[in-house]
Amino acid sequence: MHEYAKRVDADVEIRGDIPIPDDLNDFKIGRNNNKAYLKKLLWVSEALERYDKVLWLDDTCYVNPLCPNLFEQVPAGYIAAVPNSIHLDISFFMQNYSELMFRTGLDYFDIESCFNSGVVVYTKEMKNLFDKEHLTDKFSKVAWMSHWPEQMVLCYLIVKLNIPRIILDSKYNRMNVDGNYEPYSKYNQRNQDFVINKKLLKDDRFKYESFIYHAVGRSPDVRLKSLKAVHECFSKVNL
Repeated sequence: MHEYAKRVDADVEIRGDIPIPDDLNDFKIGRNNNKAYLKKLLWVSEALERYDKVLWLDDTCYVNPLCPNLFEQVPAGYIAAVPNSIHLDISFFMQNYSELMFRTGLDYFDIESCFNSGVVVYTKEMKNLFDKEHLTDKFSKVAWMSHWPEQMVLCYLIVKLNIPRIILDSKYNRMNVDGNYEPYSKYNQRNQDFVINKKLLKDDRFKYESFIYHAVGRSPDVRLKSLKAVHECFSKVNL
């Protein structure tokens, strides 16, 4: 990640805790009221006070050192991400999203606004998205109770506020709930680790197969092993 940031002339910030204002701490959040989901959006809001553009990456992401400059692909005033609709494993999220949008009276058929929030480019001009009045309106409070709290809120507010968006190629958010990035790495249940197909790494196409890998699902331990396997794959090829 640091190598990529240096190449695109960006700063890297690995965020720790952030205080939640009292007026944003009086409603419940899904997943056992885990406030980390609210803090994700507060971190972005704070960063947009200091930067024109912010690339948010979940802590289970690996950035290919050859990843193109995402900041150059996103004009001022836009938000950019990969739609959830390209991932067949999140059909349950899509159903929940459609039900929420139906209740709001907004255009829930605009399914490309249903972004995955693990990899998102935000721009300063859309900072009002994080205003209290939006994060706490009656439908946002419904969305906060979702299994995917801040993601559902983000998707809802993008449509509500009619924020212009850029649809990124799926290469910028390569997800796989079982941690496998086949044919290059595959989870071995017996060893509870990932096996790397070293022979395939000799093919230069691997280097451009995906630009950002996002490990989701399974346990935190398996997600970490998945990312280590991806990192090992890149350590074995000439970039």
